[in-house]
Amino acid sequence: MPATQDIGGVVYLCRFHYKTAYNNVYFNVISDKNIHPVFDDDELDATEKTEVVMFQETIKNLASTVDELRHQNSKLEDELYEIKSSKLTNTYRPKTSSTGEQLVYFIRCEGFVKIGISRNPEKRLLNLQRSGNGTLAPPRIDLTTAEIVTTELGGRAKESELHGVFASLRIVGEWFREASELTEYIDGLIAKSA
Repeated sequence: MPATQDIGGVVYLCRFHYKTAYNNVYFNVISDKNIHPVFDDDELDATEKTEVVMFQETIKNLASTVDELRHQNSKLEDELYEIKSSKLTNTYRPKTSSTGEQLVYFIRCEGFVKIGISRNPEKRLLNLQRSGNGTLAPPRIDLTTAEIVTTELGGRAKESELHGVFASLRIVGEWFREASELTEYIDGLIAKSA
């Protein structure tokens, strides 16, 4: 959506929106193969005409390069999705609750851990990865690299208890700095589930 008002300052974009803005402004201009010279041909001398032709050829070559890079980027994004999906299934063994109780999940990303609850941690992780930093998270972290480390049975009471235990490590919302005591707790849970 276009901006509805000028806020008169810098707007920080998440990785997804930055990439979209960059593509819209830069790639779409470069890939316009019908760029016409500003001046009519009769207003240009021979040297200027040659420069315009060379400029147009450069634009066409860049457009071809951009198309190829877009294709390569699409392939790499598909490969990255497969790697993330494989990593999730290889490192995380979902628990089930016969009572339908929520699970306390631990999502790790760039030295931080999110402690939250969900009946479906995998879906919560995907939502988090798609949201970029549009969610309450430490600034400037790449949420697309987030991963579920482990889970444990327990609902809101267990989540609140853990938030209290690790309160000194809280950065923002449900995100905590991954210090040794939190790492030890997570490692203990992983060891129990192995």
